[in-house]
Amino acid sequence: MNVVIDTNVIISGLLNPKSVSGQIINLILHEKLTLLFDNRILEEYREVLNRKKFGLHRNITDPLFDFIRNEGISDNRK
Repeated sequence: MNVVIDTNVIISGLLNPKSVSGQIINLILHEKLTLLFDNRILEEYREVLNRKKFGLHRNITDPLFDFIRNEGISDNRK
């Protein structure tokens, strides 16, 4: 199933892996859901994932971002 995921769902899922948002992240990582995105969404993911206030380490956020970029479906039409 193809989905567009709000940035808040990604953050919540990383901060609370057992939450519904965490289950959504798990479905994405197990390729049960495929993320749809464009450049604006991808840049928002990157910017928000790297905010210090969330305390997420780059060893978690960078691989997730790469997975989304490589495994998701991009619509970068202008």
